[in-house]
Amino acid sequence: MKPVQNAVTTSGDFAERSWYYDANSAHHVTGVQGVIDPSSSYNNGESYFSYHEMEVYLERDTDCIEFVSYHRTDGQIRVFVSIHDDYYLYTPIDIDATNLPYVNYYLSIDAPYYYTTRLQNPVTGTWYSNSWTDLDNFSRYIKSLRGSTELLSLQHVPPIYSFHTATNPITGDYIRNSTGSWVRPNQAFTDMGAIPNQQYVHGTKSWSSGRIVTTHECGSGVS
Repeated sequence: MKPVQNAVTTSGDFAERSWYYDANSAHHVTGVQGVIDPSSSYNNGESYFSYHEMEVYLERDTDCIEFVSYHRTDGQIRVFVSIHDDYYLYTPIDIDATNLPYVNYYLSIDAPYYYTTRLQNPVTGTWYSNSWTDLDNFSRYIKSLRGSTELLSLQHVPPIYSFHTATNPITGDYIRNSTGSWVRPNQAFTDMGAIPNQQYVHGTKSWSSGRIVTTHECGSGVS
């Protein structure tokens, strides 16, 4: 789960995001699946929280499901699911991805109340699954996909020690449309740009045969 920032925090927070919107609500996208590749990490003594994410925003602005590659300062890499249901935050799946080549992720929205999330360890073939019940103001479909690169609670600004984290790539390979078919994301989503570059974080985005492909890195030498 992401750390809660308090009023006395004096460290730096940096973030870049890209946006893909479904401008036509008739698509009613109810699923997405893809790959997270937490490719590398090193740290020579800095303290920070480094998150690389595919953020899935639902019909209601206060409902969001995030698939997160989390690079810890001790070199461990976690991949987890974060569910924001109105103002409630829940982390149903959290796996150690330090030695994994990649992780598969999956989301399905199923009427009337269920969001099903899954992460797969490709080495063992094991799927970790959880269904979240939203009994209050259920979202029926996905409104946008956002690639996010976040560096939170950076201990020293500018950094004193060198560090670098990378997730290359996070993909959106397939979405499920209103007919129940799994198709490429470009059949429903439109590239809506990104926020300007910030120091210590960098993200890129592109289409690849109709797939969404984002890359993410944080580091003392990144700009």
